[in-house]
Parts: sequence; structure tokens; C-alpha cells
Amino acid sequence: RFLSYDEQQDWSRLLSNSSLTNKSIRLHTIGQTYENRSLTVIEIHSKSHPRYRKGRRRKNAVFIDGGMHAREWLSIGVAN
Repeated sequence: RFLSYDEQQDWSRLLSNSSLTNKSIRLHTIGQTYENRSLTVIEIHSKSHPRYRKGRRRKNAVFIDGGMHAREWLSIGVAN
């Protein structure tokens, strides 16, 4: 079964809250949809992430997008 928008948001918050000890998962809201829902980004990194270690050069990153098109419902579940 596919998760609803609210279930996806709850799962994202649960994932973020479960990493309180190592702070490796953070949620960011980057805007609103046409229906005024939050566009949420999940940032996953290690403690050696350049944002947290000064003097280090940036590491490569991967961006995974799920839910770009309305009919691609499965992409959201796969991205999560």
C-alpha cells in the first residue's frame, strides 16, 4: 500500500527524531506545494560531513528526488 502525504511526513519526522544521538539526519522545508503542503528534504550525512568539519574540502553528494510527477506514486516510496 502507498503511504499518504501525512504518513510520509510522520515517517520523515520519526526518522529524523531517531537520530538525535548522532545528528546525521535532518529535515528541511524548502517551500510549499500548490495545495500548501510542505516540500520536505531529508539530509543524511556522516559526522565527517564538511559542514561540521572546518578545513575539509567538500565531499560529493547524491540527490534523490521522489514524487516529481503526480502519477509516479511509487517513486516516493522508493526514495524513502
